[in-house]
Amino acid sequence: MQKSKKSKSLPTNEQDAPRVSETGDQDQAVKIRVTDKRFWVQDGEGAPARESSASLKPTYVEELEKMRAEAEKKVEQVLASYRDFRDKAEAENRQARERIRNEYEKRLQQARGETVEKFIDIFENFERALMHARKSPDREGFLKGVELIHTQFGGILAQLGLEEVARVGESYDPELAEAVAVTEVSEQEKDNLILEVVRKGYRLNGKLVRPARVRVGQVRDGGESGSPQTYQ
Repeated sequence: MQKSKKSKSLPTNEQDAPRVSETGDQDQAVKIRVTDKRFWVQDGEGAPARESSASLKPTYVEELEKMRAEAEKKVEQVLASYRDFRDKAEAENRQARERIRNEYEKRLQQARGETVEKFIDIFENFERALMHARKSPDREGFLKGVELIHTQFGGILAQLGLEEVARVGESYDPELAEAVAVTEVSEQEKDNLILEVVRKGYRLNGKLVRPARVRVGQVRDGGESGSPQTYQ
């Protein structure tokens, strides 16, 4: 029995395959979907799993390394802050020292000016006294002028805080004076007293600036006086 219709055979080569029309107006391109069934490329699911499985480090080691990296980063930040603070502190210290030095120099110059100003009048009075002495033979007037200048000069020094120490009749104090000679005396009340000031001593604002040089009395056994003893 013969078949009425012949079955259509599938195309076996490129010539039998359906073709896409070049004009594109009547036929549409045939879309072919190809699925790669290899296990390591299927939708990218196999690769991460193999990468994680390939890691030989335990999880806690990775966490420790991460913590160490964060700690090192914080240490670097702290060191950077410290260096910045140190540089700023050094710059501020230099500026402060410069300001203090400038202020000190300014005040020192001001103090010198005020001190010199106090002695200008005395200097001019000396000049006037000398001019008067050259023009007039009046020695009495010249002497009075010098005495006034001396008084004025002493007043200025007293204003500056200068005072005389170790005067005649006071008890000898080795902290204020140097005994350049010792004279034996018969009176008991003159024992260890300053009999003569060879060179005056001064104290400025409570601080000794120059010790005095004096001659001191000393009572000799028996009450007899003798020649003074002088020593260096």
